[in-house]
Amino acid sequence: MEGYQKEDQYRIFDKNFQSGEHGSGHGFGLYLVKQNLNSLGGSIEVASTEGSGTIFTLSLPQQHIMEVVA
Repeated sequence: MEGYQKEDQYRIFDKNFQSGEHGSGHGFGLYLVKQNLNSLGGSIEVASTEGSGTIFTLSLPQQHIMEVVA
């Protein structure tokens, strides 16, 4: 499959959403990715053109690690 259909793009992060043949998965993949990123303060965005392809952009906040000197 190349790109998501326009009518499916707003639903791809929904729990149980499947874009392929039924029985080829459970529809939890992108849902879990989004939930995990959200819990870390991040996000996921999608840009898709049917027949061309899809780009997912994942963002996570930068963490500053302080060195503890004893």
